[in-house]
Amino acid sequence: RDMVNSLIKYMKRPEDGKCFTCLCKDGVLRILYFLPAPLDEPTPIAVYDAKPLSPELLKAYLDYRMEWSQEVEDRFRGVDGTSVPQEHWLHPPPGVIESRGSKNERVEEIKRYNDKVRQGEGSGKTAGPACGGMPSNFDLRPR
Repeated sequence: RDMVNSLIKYMKRPEDGKCFTCLCKDGVLRILYFLPAPLDEPTPIAVYDAKPLSPELLKAYLDYRMEWSQEVEDRFRGVDGTSVPQEHWLHPPPGVIESRGSKNERVEEIKRYNDKVRQGEGSGKTAGPACGGMPSNFDLRPR
């Protein structure tokens, strides 16, 4: 847990702080930010900083930051971010970073989620275990 926290803490961020952390499909942890775009068009995303994760660090990140799911386990099985060429850390090939849609779509999605939580349909639960909660236990070994 300390490894994961210090890794994230020391990654560079834009001065305005308008960014988000994303573990991408290739096993590289990236600090991303949205570029200006019309509200109804997919928003381009740029990489501000990136750190490749070894299989051990990838497992630690997932165990600490995500609730276990078969889909996530399968997506990262056998992935080694340290094998990603350095030129792809800040400039990944298409498809590595999933589109987040347009600003209007993201605002609507947040609104729907908040409505569900208010009506008791969704959980207000955030990612990762609560204080003292049990972390996940992802098995990322190749099958």
